[in-house]
Amino acid sequence: MNYGGADGFWQFLLQRDNDSCLLGCSIKGYGKEGQLILDGAPTGLILNHAYGINDLFEINIRGTVFKLLRLRNPWGNTEWLGAWSGDSAEM
Repeated sequence: MNYGGADGFWQFLLQRDNDSCLLGCSIKGYGKEGQLILDGAPTGLILNHAYGINDLFEINIRGTVFKLLRLRNPWGNTEWLGAWSGDSAEM
């Protein structure tokens, strides 16, 4: 399915959210399991694991728009550790 790039996909997600659709996502691990590591640091996200998308929102900070997803881990025992996480400088 072609969404017209990243902005098109974002609009698709916003429309589904406006339609009160249940949204979810996962990170394909290509047979690997365990925590996703980016740039040598753990992210708190788990490969091949389903997450619920609880909210979609945009934040404008000094003219830069950040598009954010609030995910929920149904296991409830790990969470995102990077930028915009609960304990990050961005929050």
